[in-house]
Amino acid sequence: MFTVLGRAALSPSRRARSFAKLQAIAPGLAMLDTRWAHLVVMSREPTPDEQRQLTHMLTYGPEVADMTPSGAMISAPATVAAAATTTFWIAPRIGTTSPWSSKATDIAHVCGLEAVVRIERVLAYTATGVALVPATLGAALADRMTETVIVDPAHLERVVASAGEPRPLATVALGSDPARVLREASTRLGLALADDEIGYLARRYGELRRDPTDVELMMFAQANSEHCRHKIFNASWHVDGAPQVQSLFELIKASTAASPTGVRSA
Repeated sequence: MFTVLGRAALSPSRRARSFAKLQAIAPGLAMLDTRWAHLVVMSREPTPDEQRQLTHMLTYGPEVADMTPSGAMISAPATVAAAATTTFWIAPRIGTTSPWSSKATDIAHVCGLEAVVRIERVLAYTATGVALVPATLGAALADRMTETVIVDPAHLERVVASAGEPRPLATVALGSDPARVLREASTRLGLALADDEIGYLARRYGELRRDPTDVELMMFAQANSEHCRHKIFNASWHVDGAPQVQSLFELIKASTAASPTGVRSA
């Protein structure tokens, strides 16, 4: 794996919002810079021509020099003399492949770079200031569900590491206390099952008189996560014990139905 640095990753307004968010937890922050870093995995060493082609392909967006933070983004408590610079990266969640990666890898193949195994991009943040903890800064900006914060550049390889052979199907033995076992499995597998979902699964597998597989639990959790908007917002609901005529989804749509003129997206 090797890294190809790109240009600025965020617009000035988005970077200003990130700066303000970080300065709220790290008053010593003086300056924040962002740029793309591309992790390229190839089946062999790239030739000089391939390196030039990759660099050209992965140089997109505005010039970094044009994106330098203005003086308005410098924090008063931080002094230039005492400031230090630290870098952290926000990457797609380890063990996953981002949609951007799939598309970029396909484009590289179409452009004749058949030795490319995978291209993934991460967002590199360079923070300047005093008393900065990169892990804390990264945690404030990253989406814990879909992203990973990396503070050691040696760990960037984990983002594009091969997952290896698929693990064998496993059965979760519910035993005499299925709710407890399911709760532990939820924590171990990262399923984020709610108490009512755990109760439902315990009852259902009791009725089926068998134990679930880890894949079944994963798919159950994924389906509920993906479709919770439809499941919850289309459900019947009560206010102070009184059933409501319209579902939450119907209430949301009612505003567009009442005033459709000028609506571009709903």
